[in-house]
Amino acid sequence: MKIAFIDHHLDNFHANTFINILRDRTLIPYEVEVGGWELQGAAKEWCTQHDVRPLKSIDDAVRWADSVMVLAPDNLECHLNLAEQVLPAAIPTFFDKMLAIEVEDAERIADLATRCSVPVFSSSALSFAKELALAAELRANGPIHDVLTCGMGSWRGYGIHTLSLALALMGANPQRLIDTGTEGARTLTMDYRDGRRAVVDVRTCANEYELAPWRFIARADSRAVATVVTDYSGFYIRLIQHVVEFFRVGVAPFTLNDSLMAVKILKGANDSLAQGGTWIPLQ
Repeated sequence: MKIAFIDHHLDNFHANTFINILRDRTLIPYEVEVGGWELQGAAKEWCTQHDVRPLKSIDDAVRWADSVMVLAPDNLECHLNLAEQVLPAAIPTFFDKMLAIEVEDAERIADLATRCSVPVFSSSALSFAKELALAAELRANGPIHDVLTCGMGSWRGYGIHTLSLALALMGANPQRLIDTGTEGARTLTMDYRDGRRAVVDVRTCANEYELAPWRFIARADSRAVATVVTDYSGFYIRLIQHVVEFFRVGVAPFTLNDSLMAVKILKGANDSLAQGGTWIPLQ
């Protein structure tokens, strides 16, 4: 399997973490060769350090690889530009974190993927937190009725992680939302058609890793489960395992509509907050 890393700059936490997971045969039981290219033009040093094939251009990358990981986790505004160069090659493509920051960009990526018949997968690693398995016992007796997910970081670029916990528990089909928080303390409420509700609380502060770790409480009828996400390396491992399986079989664990909905929710929360906390319908 040949995987091309396409990035804004390759020297970042995600690229470093992903390459180490891909190289560990106890985690990924396949022969994987990785190539790298970045917008900043300094890929050679990172590629040499990690024994990765330096790629001269995106065209070179998609000719050489049989699958692509579009990273740029800290520069999500680059995803559309990169997608427009990658997707016409029609090879399976993963977009790190989310399709795009802006709804319009995400819709253009989804439309291009559909027109080019390209399998696309996009997700936050938090969608694969092992702690989510605690909710399985609740689902055995019916759907989860309500959840509270809490986490940290700025809403732009980081809110996707706490939101992903909620969507993993409740599904990516809320009908409307409202954000009654503030810029540094977001409080998003999502209503579902069947009367279920999810609340997503995201805090931004200097000591957020100490005080606002990712956690959730989920309730079905009179029973609930609650936990803190502690296995950080684990959710990255499970993400990459799902990415590799996606590259192998061409079927993503989430639909394009699911990935689009995540972007719409994040943008809808911004719109609601800007309007003083009003309900925003989701389509």
